[in-house]
Amino acid sequence: MKSLRSVLLASIAAAPAMAVLPKDLDVNDPGKPDPFSLSLCRILERHINFLVEGVASNVASNLMSYYAPENSTVQTIGTFFPFVDFWTAGAVWSSLIEYQHFTGDKSYNEAIIAALTAPDNLGPNKDYHYNESIAFPAGDDVATWGLAALTAAERNFPQPEKDLPSWLTLSQNSFNFLTSLWDNETCGGGIVWQLNPSLSSTGVWKSTLVTGAVLQMAARLARATGDKDGSLVQWANKIWDWTDEVGFINDEYAVYDGANPELDCSTPSRVQWTHASGLHILGAAVMANHTGDAKWTERATKLIDHASEVFFRASSKEGGIDPGDILTETACEAGLMCTHSMNAMKGLLASAMWRAAQMVPALDAKVRPLLTASAKAAAAKCTAGKNQDRCQSYWAMDSLSMVGPGEQLSVLNVVQGLLIAEADAPYAEGQITEVTDPNGSSKPGSGGSGGSDNEDESGAVGKRMSVAVVMGSLMVAVFGLL
Repeated sequence: MKSLRSVLLASIAAAPAMAVLPKDLDVNDPGKPDPFSLSLCRILERHINFLVEGVASNVASNLMSYYAPENSTVQTIGTFFPFVDFWTAGAVWSSLIEYQHFTGDKSYNEAIIAALTAPDNLGPNKDYHYNESIAFPAGDDVATWGLAALTAAERNFPQPEKDLPSWLTLSQNSFNFLTSLWDNETCGGGIVWQLNPSLSSTGVWKSTLVTGAVLQMAARLARATGDKDGSLVQWANKIWDWTDEVGFINDEYAVYDGANPELDCSTPSRVQWTHASGLHILGAAVMANHTGDAKWTERATKLIDHASEVFFRASSKEGGIDPGDILTETACEAGLMCTHSMNAMKGLLASAMWRAAQMVPALDAKVRPLLTASAKAAAAKCTAGKNQDRCQSYWAMDSLSMVGPGEQLSVLNVVQGLLIAEADAPYAEGQITEVTDPNGSSKPGSGGSGGSDNEDESGAVGKRMSVAVVMGSLMVAVFGLL
């Protein structure tokens, strides 16, 4: 397996010569580049995309090297035991659906389909409640797998199993199961994290990792089904209002971990996880896109502003932990205490921020510089292992750190997001199509591939977002590694 650096160098060496420059630039109309210049920019853009795709391909390949259920006494189909938890495995499959959408690489389609349709993972009610091998099942397990099915629906990912419901229905089943757990008896609402509290050694907990995931699921399902003011939108509003009232989101838009319902959630934990923040960021951005309500745009903006202050740090090589531009899991990295699953979280925040900017284009200027710098830092840490191509977890520090599927997943998410401006936005009502060919994909409402240009009807930005934006971010990220 080649290192990421060698992939980039080989890609550049193989590139066609692009030394021809336009002869007649229209300097009197800088807002309208001449066709020759624009064509050249797009040639360069496609080549830089090719370089990023090479990095993403390498990272995805290493991620899947940890997956071998047929040769394991521990792993089952769809899981990455003993490395990461069940919820993290769900996030892997969701991210690989995004990977194939961004790159067109369908190498992992069969594995994704097998994971998301395995009976042990689906559960008897086909709602991802779920795998009997999980000792301590939790709400965020079900939610993450339900969100993976929703990602499959939004990307028109193939579902060849004729005896199973569509991806959209599977996600709706998960949502219905989770909302049935809403508990008004303590804390005035919320969902207990543990599905079977008697099996837990940590006691009961109401967690924003669960309610944030359900909020996001409500928002994305509303957009996918066209629900403007029905139960899905009502659930999104209800969850946000409760989270705010109970103090799990403070006035500065910090998203706290949760609290003990036996104490009526009176003393919330002040721990902040990147993933919890990301769940709420994307949920708010999708609600803003879908409803056009300014309050959701304000919420998404303020959540991103706070995340930018808390989760992005300067490199330790440059003098400390002041706010900077490299994504960091601040809750555990400072003490070198992160697990493999914890190390997956910051990549999920990156993915949420990339997608939020696609839903609300005004957010792009906030998130792109941070995530571009983080992608550069993350890929530069992929130098571990026998072949010097496995990615370490601490992007802002020189110290050696763990490698594993959680670490690969984070790098994959922050790097492949560089391609998002060239990809279709997640499909919405009227665009989602059931595809049965395992190697197929579909553009909105048809059986082909590809998609729309610029904005879709909801205002989400799809292909051809901006040559300048794409070129700028990709050049900084890619050529900064050489």
